[in-house]
Amino acid sequence: MGAELSSKYQYKAMAFDGERSFSGLGEGDTRICSVLACTGDTIDTSVTCDILVILYSKYQYKAITFDGERNFSGLGEGDTRICSVLTCTGDTIDTCGKRFPTFVVNSTSIFEELTIVATVPTPVLDTRLDAHDSSFFPISLDVSIMPLEPSEYTYTEVPGDGTTVFTYTLVNTEKELYSFAVWGRVFEPAPGSSIVPFLSKSLLVIVLALLYV
Repeated sequence: MGAELSSKYQYKAMAFDGERSFSGLGEGDTRICSVLACTGDTIDTSVTCDILVILYSKYQYKAITFDGERNFSGLGEGDTRICSVLTCTGDTIDTCGKRFPTFVVNSTSIFEELTIVATVPTPVLDTRLDAHDSSFFPISLDVSIMPLEPSEYTYTEVPGDGTTVFTYTLVNTEKELYSFAVWGRVFEPAPGSSIVPFLSKSLLVIVLALLYV
C-alpha cells in the first residue's frame, strides 16, 4: 500500500509589535494579531493576543482490507472480502465509515488518482447451486449518499492461474467520495473444493497523490 499526500500548510496564531518596512516605501511601527498559513514553526510572541479560531472538520482517508465473517444488521452472518478506501473522522480505525454530525462543504478531498487492485482466489463454481462461491463488485458512496455513475469509473476482471485480479479506477477525479471499494461476498464453498485463503494471496491498494485537500 502506498500513499502520497500533498503538502499542507500549518495555521498559527501570530503576534507582532515593532518596526517594519512597507515594500521599501518607508518604515513604521506596527502591531498585529493574526492567523496565518505557515510553512515553519517560528512565532513572534512579543504581543499577547486573544484569538478565537474555529476550523471546519475535514475527513482523513485510510486504506482498509477485511476478510472474515460479519453480521448483516442482525439478519444473518456471512463471509466478506473487501479492499477499500474510506473517510474517517479521526486517527483510529473505529472512526472510519462514519460522518461528521453536520455536513460541511469541502470536508472531503479530491484525488488526482485513485485505483484499487484486488487479487483474490478465483471464484469456484458450486455445482449444487450452479453458481460461483464468491462474487465481487465495485462499490462507492459520494457526499450526496449516491454511488458513482458507470461513466465515472472503470472496473475490470482478469482471471489468472488460481487468482483473479479486479481493478477499480476512479475516472471522475472531481468527485467527492466517502468510500471507494472492491467488495466481495463469499458463500459456502462446495464440498471438496480447494479454496486458497484470501490473505495468503497478494493484495495491493494504491492511493496516489491527493491533488488538493
